[in-house]
Amino acid sequence: MHHLKTKMLFAAAVMALGCPLANAEDDLASMVSPWSHPTQFEDPRQTTEVRTIFVNNAFSDSFVTEGGSAQAYQVHARAKLTDDLSFIVTKFGLISINPDSSSGLDDETGMSNVDLGFKYTALECASDIITVGLRYALPIGDDDVLEGEGSGNVNPFLSFGGQKDNINYILYSGLRQRVDSEDSSFWDLSGHVSYKMDNFYPFVELNYVHVYEDGTRLDLADEGNDLINVGSVHAGGTHTLSMAVGARYRMDEIDFGVGYEFPLDRGRGDGFTDWRVGADAIYHFDI
Repeated sequence: MHHLKTKMLFAAAVMALGCPLANAEDDLASMVSPWSHPTQFEDPRQTTEVRTIFVNNAFSDSFVTEGGSAQAYQVHARAKLTDDLSFIVTKFGLISINPDSSSGLDDETGMSNVDLGFKYTALECASDIITVGLRYALPIGDDDVLEGEGSGNVNPFLSFGGQKDNINYILYSGLRQRVDSEDSSFWDLSGHVSYKMDNFYPFVELNYVHVYEDGTRLDLADEGNDLINVGSVHAGGTHTLSMAVGARYRMDEIDFGVGYEFPLDRGRGDGFTDWRVGADAIYHFDI
């Protein structure tokens, strides 16, 4: 009885705030997930899914590789444990680093670190949702691709999203706090807006990454953006701001996405990403 009264009071409070409670036919199901910064930019909704990702990241000529590129081949998974709680794996797969031949560095391919954790719905309405989460980056990748070093990082985050008049919006903020001084620490801030045109969703996204603690591993000023924690000695205080444009297409239980990302500002420490292209497919399961 006490539990029922608590739920009724919560429902009344939510309604008073102008937030109708979600139901089986809510608008959140018509939303799509963010495309860019896939290892960090988390969808606030609770889902069961598998996401396959390919990203081609071109290095700037100012980066230590003197140009060249990196490729990420990732498989992510989310398992909805309850209506409000999911277990998430948001980094798992291969990374390939291909420096320009002028750098004298070798091409390398290896396993990435593994990011995993949980997210919990703090508030859900018919058309809006707020989720909090906590991830840990397991440093078990290959050092040939600048992974598997240090003691990882802890990533508390908040993700807010909703839908109104066919416009989808998601705002994400999270800290990647290093466990030891080898790694750098980051603050990530990302935004997504898309427009539903039947099964087609063109989108625009912004990503801001600020390095608030530099590492002690490599004598560089550039960090690895959302993809790799380089542990650069001179990266503290640097940031990157980028925009991504693209589209998703929903076909039955699969969402396909393609996009292009490019920096909006260029300064000290932003050599890791000159531009990016990529594609993904999200397979949803109703369990």
